[in-house]
Amino acid sequence: RYATIRGIMAAKKKEPVIWKPADIGGEPSQLGAAGRRTKLLKLFQPVREGKCEIIEEDSPEEAAVSLALKLRQAKIL
Repeated sequence: RYATIRGIMAAKKKEPVIWKPADIGGEPSQLGAAGRRTKLLKLFQPVREGKCEIIEEDSPEEAAVSLALKLRQAKIL
């Protein structure tokens, strides 16, 4: 559901709540980057590869048969 204009305008007027470790009763060694249980090993953006093949046949039926054969050869069907 989308936010209403009234809700958006009311949200603009409110101050965000900023919590500190003392506010939630945690130790600094257990919070933030020092307290995380996971470790980031690698961050990367995968390379996009555009592989496509255009099937050109005389009729849609022949194109469908050709596509089915190619998918069967690739062991997708």
